[in-house]
Amino acid sequence: MLRLLVLAAAVTAAPALAAPNLVVNGGFENAPLGVEQQYIGNQLPGWTIDPSIYRYADVYDANASTVYTTSYDGGGYGSDDRRLAASFAGVSPSGGNFFGVDGDPQYGSPLSQTISGLRVGHLYGVTFDWAASQLRNRQGPTTNQWLVSLGSDTRATPVVNVASQGFDGWYKTSFRYTATAGSEVLQFVANGTPAGLPPFALLDGVSLTAVPEPAAWALMLGGFGLIGAAARRRRTAVAA
Repeated sequence: MLRLLVLAAAVTAAPALAAPNLVVNGGFENAPLGVEQQYIGNQLPGWTIDPSIYRYADVYDANASTVYTTSYDGGGYGSDDRRLAASFAGVSPSGGNFFGVDGDPQYGSPLSQTISGLRVGHLYGVTFDWAASQLRNRQGPTTNQWLVSLGSDTRATPVVNVASQGFDGWYKTSFRYTATAGSEVLQFVANGTPAGLPPFALLDGVSLTAVPEPAAWALMLGGFGLIGAAARRRRTAVAA
């Protein structure tokens, strides 16, 4: 009977331990490395960004080389103009590619993705890594933050101050949201000052997972307790 209870508790708790990431391409790894493409608009797999707004928006590899241009580039700038400041310090905690975008609010087109399969009234956690930098051909101090929304609920990261040609990060941040519909838009908007430099925000490791309900946590903890009790009983029996 004890073995059956342990098995039942473990099976019930498994979904809470292995909640799937509902975000597609949250690490921005699905991009044609080594090829800079301009005027391609919404062709970053899984994500949408308005190509009609003139702004920098790129995917970078671990060495901060531009690999994929995701927004309309009205000025025809090349990769040299899109390099990050030399002070960029190391890869993101998630490793591999990361996303970078102009934080000038007058060019505030969101990076967005429609998330389906949500349960209305259920709690979801959005987790991501972020940092702030600057393009190599710009000078002057900047500020930056991310505004993160699920549906109509918007949260903001702290504002960071970046020295001229500086770098600040990486930070891991998590927000919780309650789903109000079966499908909602997850969006990230870089928000910085001043206009024109530009402030440049970096993003990686985006995930959205269901937060386990209290009953699931209770079952999971109960399962661990039963496993512990079974182990102690076995040790006692062996000793006897």
